[in-house]
Amino acid sequence: MTNKSKVEEKKIQEKLSELKKNIDQTFVEELLANNEKEFEYKGVAYRIRRPTFKERQEAYQKRNEKFVELLKNDKYLLEEDLKKLYKQRGVDIDELDKKISLLQKQRNDLNLKLGKALEEKKSEPELKIYRDEIEKINEQIELLSIKKTNLLEYSIERQTFIFLYTYLTYLITEKKENDTWVKAWNSFEEFQNCSEDLVNLVSFYAAAMFQQDFVEA
Repeated sequence: MTNKSKVEEKKIQEKLSELKKNIDQTFVEELLANNEKEFEYKGVAYRIRRPTFKERQEAYQKRNEKFVELLKNDKYLLEEDLKKLYKQRGVDIDELDKKISLLQKQRNDLNLKLGKALEEKKSEPELKIYRDEIEKINEQIELLSIKKTNLLEYSIERQTFIFLYTYLTYLITEKKENDTWVKAWNSFEEFQNCSEDLVNLVSFYAAAMFQQDFVEA
């Protein structure tokens, strides 16, 4: 492995650790159970909530428009074209997918063995062996997935997905005025131009909200 590859690998590992540190599973479960999250920023009460069907349809329409817009721009590449370019430089993203699939199969096999061990009421040390192996595989999957995401970050598909997520975040954020929840911003442009700290905070809560049911569709 070259020094450059080692540096990139270290950055990915640091990012993975940061994600695990920032998103607590209990917090996510509570957020999903309540379907909303209230918080305060500079003395103003805000909340994010699940999008309505109408809001999802609006966001998907905006996503489609963004996709066509980027497709017309020669500066952007489709995912398949970007993969070919990476392959010319010695980076095989399809090989990453194969590694992820293999790890997922190994994890499924271990989950089955763990389930059988639980049914047979095996000792805690035996169960721990399976759980530790599953955790290690999960970490490897996450590491490879983050690496793949970073590599494809500038593809048209990835940029369109990020836009969809950002637009939905704008739609589901509200603030309290005179004991009434109203839209936090009057327009998407206003959202884009607001405080970076507030956008980061809202995006963090939205990421947790979407963790279970927001997919790249």
